[in-house]
Amino acid sequence: MMQRREFLAHVVRTTVAGGAALAAGHSAWSLVDVPPGTARRASVVDFGGDPTGQKDATAAVQKAITSLAKRNARLVFPAGKYTFAASNSILMDFNGYEGLEIFGNGAELSFAGATQPLRLTNCKDLEVHDMIVDWTRPPFSQGVVRAVADRSVTVAIDPAYPVDGSERVHAVLGFDGRGKTAGASGVNVYGIASTQLRGSQTLELALSEHAPFRAGDKVVLLHPAEEGGALRLEGCEQIVLETVVFHSAPGAAVVLSGCRDITLDTVRVIPHPASGRLLSTCGGGIEILDSTGAISIEHALLQGTAGAGMRVQQSYWRVDQVTDPQVAVLVSTNGKPVPEWLLPRQGTYMQISQAGSLKLLGEIAVTKARAVPAGMELTFSETLSPAVGKGTVFCLSATNQAQLKMDDCKFHGGPTTGLVAQARVRVGSSSFSGYAGPAIVLAPDLEHMRGPVVENVHITECSFEQCNLGPFSERGAITIDTEPERTHAATPIARVNEGITVQRNTFRDLGGPAIYCGGAAWLDVESNRFNSCDTLRPAGQEPRAIVLRNVDESTIMGNEASMPAKIVMIDCTEKVKVADNGPLTSVTS
Repeated sequence: MMQRREFLAHVVRTTVAGGAALAAGHSAWSLVDVPPGTARRASVVDFGGDPTGQKDATAAVQKAITSLAKRNARLVFPAGKYTFAASNSILMDFNGYEGLEIFGNGAELSFAGATQPLRLTNCKDLEVHDMIVDWTRPPFSQGVVRAVADRSVTVAIDPAYPVDGSERVHAVLGFDGRGKTAGASGVNVYGIASTQLRGSQTLELALSEHAPFRAGDKVVLLHPAEEGGALRLEGCEQIVLETVVFHSAPGAAVVLSGCRDITLDTVRVIPHPASGRLLSTCGGGIEILDSTGAISIEHALLQGTAGAGMRVQQSYWRVDQVTDPQVAVLVSTNGKPVPEWLLPRQGTYMQISQAGSLKLLGEIAVTKARAVPAGMELTFSETLSPAVGKGTVFCLSATNQAQLKMDDCKFHGGPTTGLVAQARVRVGSSSFSGYAGPAIVLAPDLEHMRGPVVENVHITECSFEQCNLGPFSERGAITIDTEPERTHAATPIARVNEGITVQRNTFRDLGGPAIYCGGAAWLDVESNRFNSCDTLRPAGQEPRAIVLRNVDESTIMGNEASMPAKIVMIDCTEKVKVADNGPLTSVTS
């Protein structure tokens, strides 16, 4: 019997052969006359799509989608290039489909303006294969600093990014242009007060604060990002994305919100080859938010994302009021009703935490959830504790959160961070390099209402190189903390993070320490190799390999370094065991 994967490969080969005939005007499967909503297969070329990229393919693609049945349907892009005119709408919008497959056959889909390419809502058994997404004019501008004043910077914009002074700019990201390859400098400024044209392709930006740009620095000007990703999935289940490439996007490349059971295989978010672009997306790379089940990510490549390369997080919800001993109203971060796909299902357990410290107060099961004007109302199986009141924080319990397993992935740099995650994470055989900030951040984040606290995380056999090269290098290439947005490191009051293993990894040429951990218990750092860490430390100081703040019940053992370095312990308990590390010396303060 032919297996599903073999069948899909057979379909791709058949489609490629059929695509050649379609491009020549000989349709092998004419579906134009099929009644809407009944087709099992639709090729966009059948409906007038131009695979040479000379004509706008918007109408053809939307007609093809209209023809498809809601169950077990296939949308096909024969090999080629398809261009789409600028719009403010969603081009491909699917809701409630089951067994949907989208095949690109290596086709490049080129968008313009604020177009949202693809949104899928409440779909099940969904597959997207083999396509390339790009923008005709990247949604950012790129240039070189010509002059710097106290609160302004003048930039000569490259001709490939035409500007006329009317463009809105919300951030300037700095890159060091003095080497053979420009690397993120970490000089990033947000909140641009105004933009003025100062000659052909020259912009003067009024900054809200002083920034240490220098003449000759390369910079990227981010234009206002879109909230939705280029590919957005909401409330979907059983998802496969395979060999999908994103060269550009106004916001994030892929956003999965409230989804379940996700497989990403060979997804790439990278600048277009030979384009000279310093960025790929104006937002993050892959964002997986409030999702559950199993998440498997293999062979991913992420480079040049303005935000984090990958983000896997849950939402925190604050209690607005307790209306009944078993009923609470929780507010959303945007002040809007919680969408259906994010409402907790019956039987879901929620963590309850103190505001501020995030100390766990307990867990409770949900029996009913409904949207209300500013968030959601939850009914529970038990009576709420008197400690639960306005401001108390709720989040999915660990048993209901997604389990992330990531293998053989490459994070090749950007102006911020590689991976942001919290709980139930396995990262193996992956590489991280070229980030202005930490390569991996494991931390709850109350400022952006993202969590939960760190729990059950394993990072093994990975490599970390040239990270933490920005102006704030106190954190580690791997940073475990409770307040990641703080400019300077400080000792957390509570130990809310626990169950973290960092084993058999290699750290090389880092601006700061290799590992920074604050407010944690049950941390195991074993058999790692440190080579040239903390290179941005003040002159005359010994480099730091590991920094621990308020850590308990942990083991730092069997690690090696290429040169003498410190293991710094600040406000840690005597239950932190440090042994057989060389030449690493333990310093307590």
